[in-house]
Amino acid sequence: MINANDLVIVDFGVIVKASNGEQGERLVAVEASNEEIDAEGDMIEQSALLASSDSFLKNGHFDIDHMSEASIALRLNIPDPQRYIVGYPSSVHDIGEHRTAVKGTIFKNKDGSVDPTKYIYDSFWCSLNTDPPTKWRASIYGIAKELGEKPGVKRHVVKAIDWKSLAFTRRPVNQSLKGEATVITAKAFIDEIKANSAELGAFYDPPAGRDDLIQDYTTHLTKSCPCTEHGAYVSIASVRDHFMKCRGLSFNHADLAAIAMAQIIKSQFPK
Repeated sequence: MINANDLVIVDFGVIVKASNGEQGERLVAVEASNEEIDAEGDMIEQSALLASSDSFLKNGHFDIDHMSEASIALRLNIPDPQRYIVGYPSSVHDIGEHRTAVKGTIFKNKDGSVDPTKYIYDSFWCSLNTDPPTKWRASIYGIAKELGEKPGVKRHVVKAIDWKSLAFTRRPVNQSLKGEATVITAKAFIDEIKANSAELGAFYDPPAGRDDLIQDYTTHLTKSCPCTEHGAYVSIASVRDHFMKCRGLSFNHADLAAIAMAQIIKSQFPK
């Protein structure tokens, strides 16, 4: 149940697209269908997003799975939540048929270097440029400021929102309606994250950088990790399982860490 002034998460079943700008900028774009009724009977009006778009463009940001938001990071004991911010929005447009286009830029290092093991924005960008690209989806974070009713909507219509940020997520979304929006409270989001990583509430041990990943690989993954069958089967899938089960990461964070680990293995331990 959504109430006025609840922190809400709005997931969209649409794919994030990446491209390079004329000056080498890392550009992303996403189209969101905003006025479908979700599986729980809630709906967010497109006008709610458009009315708050100026504030979002001025003060908002892009992040991964909302992990930079204090209300979520504190509940999940996430250290240094600001490192999950990966870029900023540049424009919000009404593109017709109740769809909203969001465009923006992903961070890059000034010296041109790319290190997905150190920077989440590099890891995210690299994942968008694999073949085939990793499928990320859009998820809005904000405060529901006004709720209303509408024919055909079982519960609430979110008529006004204070749009705080837009996250890129790989969490599963309800696909019963193409392009539908799923509206949940931040509390329900946190419960979902914890449910998908049962030990996250007890511990959370993300890799600290390249040296940590190398040590993890040489001392655990190739020797004693049950997820890799003690080093017999090392793949992105088994390494992702390791980060979830051995180090308490959520699926999305484990996936990013596994991609970073793959880069380490390729460069440091060539066959």
